[in-house]
Amino acid sequence: MTSIRNPQTNLLIRHIVEHTHAVVGREYFRLLVKHLAEALQVSGVWVTEYHPEELMLKSLAFWFNGDHIERYEYSLPNTPCERVVHSKGYFHVPDKVIELFPYDPDLAPMNAVSYMGLPLLDQNQTALGHIAILHNEPLYPTQEQIAIFHLFAQRDSAEFSRVKAEEKLAEKEPRLSTLVNNIRNAILEIDLSGCVTYSNPATNNLFGAPSPDSLKGTLAYALFDDEGSDFLRETLKSIREDVNAAPSRTNKNLYCITLSGESIPVEASVCHYSVKNERFVTLVLNDLKELRRAEQRLQMAEEQQQATGIAGQSRKLKKAMEDAALVAKSNSTILLLGESGTGKEVFARYIYEQSER
Repeated sequence: MTSIRNPQTNLLIRHIVEHTHAVVGREYFRLLVKHLAEALQVSGVWVTEYHPEELMLKSLAFWFNGDHIERYEYSLPNTPCERVVHSKGYFHVPDKVIELFPYDPDLAPMNAVSYMGLPLLDQNQTALGHIAILHNEPLYPTQEQIAIFHLFAQRDSAEFSRVKAEEKLAEKEPRLSTLVNNIRNAILEIDLSGCVTYSNPATNNLFGAPSPDSLKGTLAYALFDDEGSDFLRETLKSIREDVNAAPSRTNKNLYCITLSGESIPVEASVCHYSVKNERFVTLVLNDLKELRRAEQRLQMAEEQQQATGIAGQSRKLKKAMEDAALVAKSNSTILLLGESGTGKEVFARYIYEQSER
């Protein structure tokens, strides 16, 4: 029987860390399994992602007999890995692993003799996957070597959680981008020097920008009147001076100046935040001029409803009302056709009120 070689624990850890510290994500796992297998002098090491709906383990990285095995998948039932994932704990078979798991079809082709595995757990102790060692000789690790195995399992869990979080964020980004690009409010992002770093299509329409990137790099002060420019300068100055300022939001009515020189009243919601140690200010601009137009249209619709009992501003409805007013002046008999609930009685009353008869 043999034990894992290289008992100099510090040298072993240093060897692995030196080859993996500068990388993250899936490349980290590829380097880890290679150098962990070389440092421990074992046949193979692999890190997996657990898919509970399929009862499958899918490799994030697998190093075996001196080479990477790509896209390796492993059915979980009746395997030593099942013990690791379901028990959420350390599992070690020092010898004769094939005899203990005779229904595992992958052990014999790999000439597996011994096995050691640990689960990768998230903060809620949910199994994300596992890290395991396969060897073609009996395996009796020391307590220090088991501790090292636990150490890198914890590092793997943290890195895998980070990778999954990034993947979820990447999935959301197109949806968030679509939402921002289709929102009616103008959104203007500026850095602490006052330069525009992002503007959505509604912002470009508000300022009359000829292309999506026309405002990028523009000094935001130039997009507002004197009072608005002073407000922005003071806001950015206070954020620069207070490096520990918590994210906050302020609402203020301003006047923005379009590229053609038109002054437009806006309600600005101003907030600041940090991304990777860089701080930004976002202005969400609500066009008060358009809001007032909408309020006027609503008032006209309400007045129309009070006068006629009919509410609406669509072209078809206006045309129907014009036709009704026209026929109301004649002495002809008028027949109104339509399904139940379409407003025949309302139009009949309107025609009656418009008629001189």
